Amino acid sequence: VVLAVFGYLVYKKSLARKLEVPLLQVSKPQIDFRELTQDMLNKSQSLYENNKRKEAFEVLSQAIRYYYSQNMKIYKEMTNLELLGIMRESKSNVYSQVKDWLLLCGSIEYAKYSSNDDDFRNILSKFSKEVFLR
Repeated sequence: VVLAVFGYLVYKKSLARKLEVPLLQVSKPQIDFRELTQDMLNKSQSLYENNKRKEAFEVLSQAIRYYYSQNMKIYKEMTNLELLGIMRESKSNVYSQVKDWLLLCGSIEYAKYSSNDDDFRNILSKFSKEVFLR
């Protein structure tokens, strides 16, 4: 009987400890995501000017994904498909614009399309305005 009571108390104590374990919490980033986005845009532009166009579009695509995921308070890295799916579900008013940008960047990254200066400048200009007007 004493052993059963002792076993019950140990079991009850172990359950109490399991409940005290805090859940994994996602914390807000400490840096302003617009500043980091601007740094990524500067890097992209530098790569483009150094004739590393594929890499420039890759960084531009990362900047777009990063900005919109942070803007929607999703504090994790996302793929194009994940981001576009969430934007479509939330009926974002910039969904079609972001989709066009990401598709163009992806097409250039994977050599399905040959870029020109207008493509890059157009995306960079419009996206930069989007970042700093919000």
